[in-house]
Amino acid sequence: MKKVDYNIEFAHVYSDDKFSLEQKTSSEILRKTIENLKKDNKTFVSAILIDDYQPSYSYLDVYDFLESVKNSGFSPSYIAYESQLHSLATKLISLINKKNILEKKTETKIKSNRDTILLDTDSHSTISLKDEYFAKSKDYIETSVLIAAWYLVRLGIFTKPGLIKETKYTKKIPFVGENIMSIIPKKYRQVDEDAKAIISCTPYKIALKKIHNIYF
Repeated sequence: MKKVDYNIEFAHVYSDDKFSLEQKTSSEILRKTIENLKKDNKTFVSAILIDDYQPSYSYLDVYDFLESVKNSGFSPSYIAYESQLHSLATKLISLINKKNILEKKTETKIKSNRDTILLDTDSHSTISLKDEYFAKSKDYIETSVLIAAWYLVRLGIFTKPGLIKETKYTKKIPFVGENIMSIIPKKYRQVDEDAKAIISCTPYKIALKKIHNIYF
């Protein structure tokens, strides 16, 4: 499998949102980061993850959004949709070392009950992995598990046909990175820390040394 030195995620956006200062700042940081990588003769590819899993509605015009990202200074080579990570996140849960499962506890929520599986890690004791809504037909996967699966996709450990989509903005470049880097707002730091904690409880713990994040 051909790899670049770094797969870099930037300009994360929700499907019910639009291009804003957040994505502009992320693009500016990416441009500076790439300048440094080029000085070190490192290869790279850029990608955007669109969160269409959490929002109830999708208002985002993806074409207009990508045009705005391009005009802000850097064009992504690939995009992916968070909802399509669901099956890989479910697979990841099945691979977690059973001794790390802390407990199952039932929590009373408004309008429904949830059965929450908790993960016991060195740094966290209550990472929620999966909530089963008895009133719904499908399982709800917590964001941290989806992001953990996304990390493994970018490292080439997990694959799924059709998940990664080319934007046609740049020449064809390998998607998988020997390392991955995420340029994201500080408000997402805990989600990313939980995602790494989840990976640490799987057979892919060694991948953690290849994950690098820049928060702004």
